Amino acid sequence: MDVVQIWTIAKIGMGLGALIILVLTLAVVFRFRGIWHWRRSLRDEIEAIERGMEKAADENRKRALSLVLQTCRRVKNASSADVQELSGLMAYIRSIAACYHPESERPELQVKIGKFLNAGRLLAVRLDRVLSRPGFKHLQRAKIRHIRQSLNWYNGLRRSRIGRLFQTLGRPFKKLYWLRLVIIPDLFTWLAYFSNRLTLLVLAKCLLTDIYLFVGKICVEAFAESGGCEDLAVDVEHLEDTLEEINRLEPEKNLVDDPQLLMVRDRLAGLNRLILSAPGLSDFKGAVQEAAAIIAARHFPAAERPLEEAALGPLLKRSCSWLNTICETEKLSVINKFYGVRLMTLYDMKSISEGQIFEQIKVLAKTGRSFYRLVKWPLKIYRWVKKTSPVQITLSVGWVIVKKSFIGLAFRYSFNTACKEMEEIYRQSV
Repeated sequence: MDVVQIWTIAKIGMGLGALIILVLTLAVVFRFRGIWHWRRSLRDEIEAIERGMEKAADENRKRALSLVLQTCRRVKNASSADVQELSGLMAYIRSIAACYHPESERPELQVKIGKFLNAGRLLAVRLDRVLSRPGFKHLQRAKIRHIRQSLNWYNGLRRSRIGRLFQTLGRPFKKLYWLRLVIIPDLFTWLAYFSNRLTLLVLAKCLLTDIYLFVGKICVEAFAESGGCEDLAVDVEHLEDTLEEINRLEPEKNLVDDPQLLMVRDRLAGLNRLILSAPGLSDFKGAVQEAAAIIAARHFPAAERPLEEAALGPLLKRSCSWLNTICETEKLSVINKFYGVRLMTLYDMKSISEGQIFEQIKVLAKTGRSFYRLVKWPLKIYRWVKKTSPVQITLSVGWVIVKKSFIGLAFRYSFNTACKEMEEIYRQSV
């Protein structure tokens, strides 16, 4: 074989190689076009926060924005997405709140109820925007189980002998990001890509970054304006009027009829619970998780982990619907009375069972069903106290009852609507 033939074969080989690389590049560009748009949008937002942090005059705001930047960059640049990151949202919010209220034991409760509802509305708008992103269509039918399986598969491949070898060889080119898919023969990444697992993991990481980014932004604004707290008027007639309004707000249509779910709800915000102790946000979270497990098991009885059968499309859509439903309550007149009150004000109070005046109530609540027939919580308890106690005691006790009844109503309503939306999530995920 002479030189001309060798050169001809070499040219044909290079041409075929270039054609293959071109086809692969076009495939990557076509498949990842929505992802790149999403990532570019997130990058622009992160850079905008960085510019805002540099211009911020207030040190508290600067610290809060710095925390948001560090957290979002960590999530965005992680090697793979882990849905368990969402469990850290509460600690993330608490850390942002602590930048403004470092002296508080529960800084996340320093936000006003009005700001809290407004943040929920803004989050619903953001979720709706996420649903319309070009890249999200690949996640519509993906389930939490699929992400967990992809993550386990990908991490297992990275830890394998071949995976470690290619990671070592590709380390100098790590900063090339997506270009290394074409230029560097990264075997396990190509395998992940063509098995659709990498696409799923990258999109899930974009989703996590989006959530952390926007939650951080709205928390920075909400906690920055949590000062100047108002309080409710404390005259006897005003307290009774407020309780009358709360009493009328009880939903006539019961959204929860499953006996198991009713038991969970009563443990969260039933009569005994409200009298003897004050449920908190962690109690609400635990109750919703327990209810989700019950609902998921009903729709996926054969699944090993029923909770993970939720599809991301329905999950985000119904979460958006739930947030909008909760925020619609601000139109009610009784909510307006609490609009300028901080969440901490509702929790920073003595138990209603403390003091001699409530010994009879506590005993009845613990031992007798007759209590439920004699009084309807909370209005009749207040009227009973008003008839049998001096004005000052009535005011003090009435304010405690108003706060506890508001918490009870808020938790019951939120729990009921959450159960309704979870039924839809798992029904649509089947």
